[in-house]
Amino acid sequence: MKITRLAADFSVSDQLQPEDLPRVREAGYRALVNNRPDSEEEGQPTAAQLRAEAHKLGLPYFYIPIVPGQIRDEDAIALKDAATAAAGPVLAFCRTGARSTSLWKRSVELAGSSE
Repeated sequence: MKITRLAADFSVSDQLQPEDLPRVREAGYRALVNNRPDSEEEGQPTAAQLRAEAHKLGLPYFYIPIVPGQIRDEDAIALKDAATAAAGPVLAFCRTGARSTSLWKRSVELAGSSE
């Protein structure tokens, strides 16, 4: 798990495993956003598996799957809404963190254009 901080309240990571989630909680994150569609890679944990583990730990879990190169404004708005609903720092993840980073950047752009 490699976490990169993009803003005071938002970070991204590569693929998380269920056993990573207690450390995520201990690190102070208060919500998770999964940007990786199920079944991209053999052995990848499913959104349902990760959601179940997150809920055991009291972490809100949002599933906004992004196909590489196909970020839509609706996805960026969903990310912004998830971050707004979180009661603290958010950790978004995908295979490498790149899609989550691109989605976050798009959400910031959209927020700037609506001001």
